[in-house]
Amino acid sequence: MAETPPERRLTALAAFLMFVRERIYEPTEQVWIGSWKAIGFLIQQVIFTIVMLVSFALVLTRAIYRLVDGIWLKVEQVFLVAGMLTMTALVFIVALDRWFGFIDLQWFWATKLAMFIMIWVGFVGASYAAKQQQHLSIDIAGRILSPRSAAIVRFATHVVAAVFCFVLARYALDLVLESREFGDKEGVLPIPTWIIQVIIPITLVVMGGRFVEAIFRPSREDEELAAEGRRPPPVSLPWMRGSPSSFKDLLIAGIFPGLLLAGLLLWWLGDSPGWLILLAAVVLLIMGTPLFVIIGVSVFLCLGQFSDGFYVNIPVDMFGAVKKEVLLAIPFFILAGGIMTGGSIADRLIDFAKKSVGWMPGGLLITTIIACLLFAAISGSAPVTVIAIGAIMFPALTKDDFGEDLSLGLTTTAGTLGILIPPSIPMIIYAIMAPQGGRALPIRDLFIAGVLPGLLVAVILGGYSIFKMDRARYYDDRSSGMEGLGQALKGGLPSIALILLIFGGIYLGWFTVTEASAVAVIFALLVEFTIYRELKLKDLPRIFLDSAWMMGAIFMLIVLSIAFNKFLTEEQVPQAAAEWLQGSVQSKVGFLLLTNVFLLLLGCLMDIMSAILIVAPLLAPIALGYGIDPIHFGLIFIVNLSIGYITPPIGLNLFVASSVFKRPIIQVIKASFPFAVIMLLALAAVTYVPWLSLALLDR
Repeated sequence: MAETPPERRLTALAAFLMFVRERIYEPTEQVWIGSWKAIGFLIQQVIFTIVMLVSFALVLTRAIYRLVDGIWLKVEQVFLVAGMLTMTALVFIVALDRWFGFIDLQWFWATKLAMFIMIWVGFVGASYAAKQQQHLSIDIAGRILSPRSAAIVRFATHVVAAVFCFVLARYALDLVLESREFGDKEGVLPIPTWIIQVIIPITLVVMGGRFVEAIFRPSREDEELAAEGRRPPPVSLPWMRGSPSSFKDLLIAGIFPGLLLAGLLLWWLGDSPGWLILLAAVVLLIMGTPLFVIIGVSVFLCLGQFSDGFYVNIPVDMFGAVKKEVLLAIPFFILAGGIMTGGSIADRLIDFAKKSVGWMPGGLLITTIIACLLFAAISGSAPVTVIAIGAIMFPALTKDDFGEDLSLGLTTTAGTLGILIPPSIPMIIYAIMAPQGGRALPIRDLFIAGVLPGLLVAVILGGYSIFKMDRARYYDDRSSGMEGLGQALKGGLPSIALILLIFGGIYLGWFTVTEASAVAVIFALLVEFTIYRELKLKDLPRIFLDSAWMMGAIFMLIVLSIAFNKFLTEEQVPQAAAEWLQGSVQSKVGFLLLTNVFLLLLGCLMDIMSAILIVAPLLAPIALGYGIDPIHFGLIFIVNLSIGYITPPIGLNLFVASSVFKRPIIQVIKASFPFAVIMLLALAAVTYVPWLSLALLDR
């Protein structure tokens, strides 16, 4: 049957389509498939090569960094030990030269050289503290979030800290180059200023690198638990490990960095009200950013927002802040406390106190307080006192059935005597940060003024402890008598002599506070190595290094706080605050009440060092305007903030006690709360009875 024309057309079209498919489309498809396979393979190879090269570069960079950082760490350790020994020797020799005029060494330059070494030790100690993850911070987020969410926030804090250090190093380098160009020299020593200053950018770069390294490291707590075998070895990139406890938890973890980025973006765009700077500081504080970074970032933002934006002024002010001889007392007293804690001086003092008051009802409770008093008179630090005395007395108190809460609360609270009984590191810092007439307050006067308030706190703590103890203990403790008092006195006499030498020497004017701190170190070493002989030579490097990182952490806070305070002074913020307060509060009594409330709240939210560095320069001039004696106000300030050591959420003694005594932080807070309340009685007495602070001063 013949095909019709339409059918022939369809057959021809089908044949044409078959031809196109077989001769054109399918070969072309194969070509395209082959081409795309080749292109895909090439892309895969390129990506693989890039990944390999990046991975190789990262591994190589990390290996080189670890090698360089390891070498630098050894250099740091050797320098810190040698530097602190040299500083101590120089100041001690100057003291000898002044005491015994017949030596006539004429080492008038030695104290200045010790100060320059201290500058290097302070900044190198700060970089060492960064390596040990020991810079002071208030990690609120880390305590309220799940481990992974806290690690995410910690990642953000390390990034901020690293960027801050690198940026500040850039301006510090400008300072060094400028000093070198103009050929500045420092005082009696023919040392070019730039040689002293060059350590600032170097250590800031090292610190920045170590904060970057910390991104890939677990927290210090995780490392310590792993070292004790209580947790599996931590892995790198800790924020990527595990899963958050909830979506809400992870959301909260992202809020803090998000708020910070939003605020900084608005500031960069020029649409930045002043409250954004405060918001950034608060967010950084909650995130657990090192406190010196928070202060430094605040200085940068304030200079950019309210001043000329001449950021090189920050390292200029930092260098000006460290050229104070009185700062030498801080590393020396820290070192003296470390030597006594590492040796047996603390044990001897406890034994003497126990034998002296063992016949009393509640003798072991009184022993704890007296031991804290004696140890505080040398160490000058509340946390160190808790560690040294509490680690011995808390087990003894619980063993003798004084009750765990009473024992825990007393040992935690009695450690605050470390900053009330001279020598006191917070008192030294307060004297520097609250000057009168352009000069620091006499530290000797502050030390002497702290004696009666410290004894008052001790009496109140002792009376309350005896009142709260089990009634049966009134009779049990009498059997201990005063047996062995002579032997304990003989064993503890060198330790007691050290206390009398330091405080008596300062009070009688035999030596300055700086010289007294050096004497404390030398005398403690002599006692430990020639009399007690329980401290080993191999223990000294560890003690010196621990003291160095503590000094470094405080050092960075001081220099940046002084730079911040200088900005506030230039902008007349203290004057404006004084005028507002004097217009709102007419009486001295009202001002003191308002100050106490403010400082008590501040002590709950900020550690004592930061509070002194930031707030003391603002309140001290206002107090002077109300006719309050500067020394008296200094004691009010110190007693107020000493209560902050045992009040949540920031109370440092609470966390030290929780760690040392292996007790939950909530239990420590509950046990310490009654003692914090009764310490308010001492605060009221110190505030409204100036005689307690001024009676011993020779005015």
